[in-house]
Amino acid sequence: MIKIPFEDVVLVDGQYHHNLKNVLTVNWNLGTFCNYDCSYCWPAVHSKKYDFKSLGIYQLAIDNLVETAVNSRFKKIHLTILGGELTAYKNFVEFIKYIDEIEEIEFKINLVTNLSPSIKYWNNFIENIKNIKLNLIASYHIEFAELNSFLEKIYFIESKGIIPTINVVMSPPLFDKLVPIAKEIKSKYKNSVFSFQYNNQSDSSDISYNQELLLYTQEMIDIINELNENDTQKLFTVETKEKKYFLQNGNILVGMNFINYSGWDCDAGFNSIVVDKQLNVIRCHSGIDKPIGNLKSNFELKIKKCITSSCICTADLKIKKTRNI
Repeated sequence: MIKIPFEDVVLVDGQYHHNLKNVLTVNWNLGTFCNYDCSYCWPAVHSKKYDFKSLGIYQLAIDNLVETAVNSRFKKIHLTILGGELTAYKNFVEFIKYIDEIEEIEFKINLVTNLSPSIKYWNNFIENIKNIKLNLIASYHIEFAELNSFLEKIYFIESKGIIPTINVVMSPPLFDKLVPIAKEIKSKYKNSVFSFQYNNQSDSSDISYNQELLLYTQEMIDIINELNENDTQKLFTVETKEKKYFLQNGNILVGMNFINYSGWDCDAGFNSIVVDKQLNVIRCHSGIDKPIGNLKSNFELKIKKCITSSCICTADLKIKKTRNI
């Protein structure tokens, strides 16, 4: 495993942000309702209560997002939509079709889904996409999904010209069962990521990294780091004054304890924002800042220094961070 002295690091940047000055990155938590009830899912993103909003409200929110992006001179929006389970929203196809018809700005959309709907659903969904660039992040959940059925949907979606990324949460209580499945997934499908479990006692976005990592032995951490190694996929750049390193994904950074960027200059809140299920606009998942606005009205994009001591969300880790030392 590569060793990088964190005290010498001056830049951490996910590949999605490289040379993307004209791109606004948005992570939108659409709701918390989910048709699964995984034992390791944390309360802030999971509920048995249907909490999605009306199609009209979401359309208004998208219109305001586009207006702010255009006024801030962005040319593209990279929108990641997650939940809960997105496909449980009864108007989800119509919502994506509405975005697909927007002409003022170019959209690239990443959908985070448990892939539970049928192949027929995914075929209909994909057939309705004409203009936006679409990616899928498909989460495999051992307690609810059958692996062969899950992979069958992956291969079908891939046959439609979309390359999904498989994500597996390596929950410590299920770790021994998950390791052989994770190895099988990696052997059959290279575009896969194996994640650390968030602290499932937390009901806020301010998650304690120390509490989380206490769940793992060093052997478990080493196994996850090894699973995430992929010579064909280098998504992150880490720079010191003397050298540049390329890493596979944000879970590698978590496993190396590269999580405290307090005082660093961070692009969160300017070209990267998070939207919660109440449509509040916040700087990042890991942050403790107050909302900077709401998609039902307006918000302002601006850069601030990081004040968060534990940045463990992989979406937040992708955001460009720099410091002078």
